[in-house]
Amino acid sequence: MKKLLMLSLVFLLCFALGCQEQGEEIAEDPTVDIQAEKANVQAVLDNYAKAWETSDFELFSNVFSHDSDLVIFSAVPSKSLAGWDAFQEDVQKTFAESEGIEIAFRDVAINIHGSGNLAWVTSREDWKLMYQDQPVSDEGARMTWILEKRDGRWVVVHAHWSLPQKEDTN
Repeated sequence: MKKLLMLSLVFLLCFALGCQEQGEEIAEDPTVDIQAEKANVQAVLDNYAKAWETSDFELFSNVFSHDSDLVIFSAVPSKSLAGWDAFQEDVQKTFAESEGIEIAFRDVAINIHGSGNLAWVTSREDWKLMYQDQPVSDEGARMTWILEKRDGRWVVVHAHWSLPQKEDTN
């Protein structure tokens, strides 16, 4: 009888846990406010766009980690950069050669790990700018970021951009 009762309890527990809605997040640390952390990560996205649009390199610098293990995969031009120093140099050059930048994010999905210290973001980015005095427009660039919360603030530790196939710009 005890085995049957124990088996029934295990079954009910499994059933209850299995009823979690898809995409629902369960914090491992009950003190983590998932919605507040999502808003904080959204602020990082907003600062990133504002930094480009205003050519504010200091604001841009606050978005990313300054570690040597920062990894960036860029879509235009297609390249990979390892470490903050290489990325910083590349971005400063782009800042100097660009103007009139407009960035719009769509289909943004922000996920927070239950620990409250790790996040990943996916989005589509639409860019318009003048680069070396030529108009440039990219729609639907796919972006994935991994962020880590350090000393109370979120920073990007990995970023990946890719361009969709011509028929997949949604």
